[in-house]
Amino acid sequence: MSHDVTSPNAECIVAILRARDGIETGVHLSNGRQCSVLNIAWSQDMNDPEFHVTSNISPSVPDSPIDVFATNVVVEILDPKSGHILFDAA
Repeated sequence: MSHDVTSPNAECIVAILRARDGIETGVHLSNGRQCSVLNIAWSQDMNDPEFHVTSNISPSVPDSPIDVFATNVVVEILDPKSGHILFDAA
């Protein structure tokens, strides 16, 4: 599903979230929003280096919010149970 123009961070973010499928993962966005992610669906527009991610929809998770964000606005991904940082855009 990758294109030649995919940014390294975009690939890394999607790989982390896919690997944690079914495990609660915290995603912090540049606008201050915090998302609780259990699974993702993602896509990429032609010649766009970033992915568009939709959380908690594949499959749907009852009582969980569905969030949509681009990989370029992810500033941090962490394991909320351990506090371990899995990705840091800084």
